[in-house]
Amino acid sequence: MTDRLDQEMLQQIYARGGSEAVKRALEDFALVAGDEDLDAAVDQACAVIAAETARITAVADQREARIAELEVQARALQEEIDASRST
Repeated sequence: MTDRLDQEMLQQIYARGGSEAVKRALEDFALVAGDEDLDAAVDQACAVIAAETARITAVADQREARIAELEVQARALQEEIDASRST
C-alpha cells in the first residue's frame, strides 16, 4: 500500500475492481493515513466513482437512443414490406 491515494491510483483501482475495490483500498489506507490524508482520499474516491457513474450513464443513454432509432427504422421497413406484399 502506498502512503497516498491520488486520483490516478483510485481510477486504476476502480477500473480493476469497481467500488468494492475502492472501498477496500480506503479501508487499508485508513490504517496508515492521517485524518487529513484519509479525508482527501475519500473525497478523491467519491469524485472517481461519481465520474465513472456519469460516464456509464451517458453510454447507456446513447445506447438507448440508438435502440430507439433502430426500432423506428425496423418499423418503417416492416411497413414497407407489408405494403409491398399487399400490392
